Amino acid sequence: MKQFFKYVIQKNTLKKSIQIALLVGTILALINHAGAIFNWNLNATMIFQIVLDYFVPFGVASYSAAMELIYANHVEKREKNDI
Repeated sequence: MKQFFKYVIQKNTLKKSIQIALLVGTILALINHAGAIFNWNLNATMIFQIVLDYFVPFGVASYSAAMELIYANHVEKREKNDI
């Protein structure tokens, strides 16, 4: 678990995850709440849902990046031991 969070907080992982979250989150927010956004007719529930529209892709991107780095590290160690 320590290794997972070590990879999640790396600068490159955070930067890419934020970029993905901004792109995907904006698309999701517009798909799900375009009418309310453009009419400035947002309530607390919608704002919470929009926040989740950004957090979910951030979490998925961070998790995927960290797991890929863990896997690559594991493969690299295995290859060194096989030589």
